[in-house]
Amino acid sequence: MNYTEKDILNIAKRENNNKRKFLLVNPLQGKHLPVSPAKTIKLIRELANKVFSSYDTEIENVLVIGFAETATALGAILADYAPYKVNYIHTTRETIESSSYLFFSEEHSHATEQKLEKNFLDRVLVQNSLIIFAEDEVTTGKTVENVIAVLEKTYPELNLRFGIASILNGMPAKKLEELLNKNIQCHFLLSVPHYNYDDILSRYSYGHNTDSTFSCDLTPSYSQLYLNNYLDTRKGVDIQNYIQCCDYFSEQIYTFFSLAKISNKKILVLGTEEFMYPGLHFGHFLEMNTKNNAVFFHATTRSPILPCSHMDYPIKSRYSLSSFYSEERITYLYNLSAYDYVFVTTDSTEDTSGFLSLHHFLRQNDCRNIIKITWRSS
Repeated sequence: MNYTEKDILNIAKRENNNKRKFLLVNPLQGKHLPVSPAKTIKLIRELANKVFSSYDTEIENVLVIGFAETATALGAILADYAPYKVNYIHTTRETIESSSYLFFSEEHSHATEQKLEKNFLDRVLVQNSLIIFAEDEVTTGKTVENVIAVLEKTYPELNLRFGIASILNGMPAKKLEELLNKNIQCHFLLSVPHYNYDDILSRYSYGHNTDSTFSCDLTPSYSQLYLNNYLDTRKGVDIQNYIQCCDYFSEQIYTFFSLAKISNKKILVLGTEEFMYPGLHFGHFLEMNTKNNAVFFHATTRSPILPCSHMDYPIKSRYSLSSFYSEERITYLYNLSAYDYVFVTTDSTEDTSGFLSLHHFLRQNDCRNIIKITWRSS
C-alpha cells in the first residue's frame, strides 16, 4: 500500500517548546490518537518489508533500537517482521534498577536526555552487527547521529553497520546522500515536504487552558489483574521470546475476563508512556478473536500538545494526568471519548496517583468497565 500525507501526516503545536514548535502526528501510529491496532500493524509491516528487503537475509546479528516514547511499539513490530533472528531494545527516560547506560541527547524534545541499557548492548553486539534505528519520523537525523557517535565511541573495536527506518522522512536529499556515503541506509514510507509549519499552525486558535481538573474519585470502580513474567524491552529482548510473552499476556487477559462472549462493543486498550507494544498486541488479539467489536489503541505521553477544536486539527481535547511512573511528572491523554470497555495496560508498580487521575477522566467521559492490567516481572 502506498501511504499518502492524508493517511499518515497531521501537524500539531507543541506547548512551550521553542526548539521545535510543531509535532508531526501520525493518526495510524497508535500513540497520540486512538486507532485500530490492525491498521498500526499493517503500516509498520509495510515499513518492515521495505527495510529488510534491502539487506542480505543471511545477516547473523541484527539489533533494532526503537526511540522512546513514540516508537517503542513501532520498533517491536519492525523487529518482529524481520526475516531473521533479531534482538530488540528501546531507548528510555526511566531509571532501571541494576542497569548501566549510554547517554545521548534528543535536542528538539521536551525531555532531551535519552539513554540505552549498556549491559544488554555489551552482550549482543559483535563484529559487523547491523543496528537499525526505528523512529516515527526523522526530521534532521541529528538524534540518530548522536546515538551512532556514542556507540562508535563505546565499541571502537566493532565494525558496526547502521540503518534508519522511519514512517516519515524530513531529511533533504543532500542529507540522505551524506548518510549513504557513510554506509547508513535510510528507509521510510513517505518523504515529508518542507512546509512552513509555523505558518500553518498560526492559523489555528488553541485552548491553552483546556485541561480538565482532576479530583480523586471517592469510590473508584474498576477491575484489575496482575500478570507475571514480564520482559522489559528497556533492558533488551530476543524479539521472538518477547512476542511469545506478549501472546501469553493477551491470552491471560482474554481468558480471565471471559472476553470471547463480548460483541458489538467499543473497546479502548490504553498503554502508559513507553509501555506501548503489549497493549497494542492485546488490542490486535481482541480484533482477531472477538466479533463485531470496534477496538482502539493509543497511549499516555509526556508530550504536551495544544488542543484545538478546528476540524482539520488532530488534537481536539487534552487531559493532564499524574504519571504512572513518577508522582511529580505530568503526562497527557488526547482525544478521549466514551467506551464500553477500557483496558489500561502498564508495567508500573509505583504507588502514584496516575491510575486514579486517569480513572477520573475515563468516568468523566462515560467510559464503563474499566480494567487495569499490570504486567510485572514476578
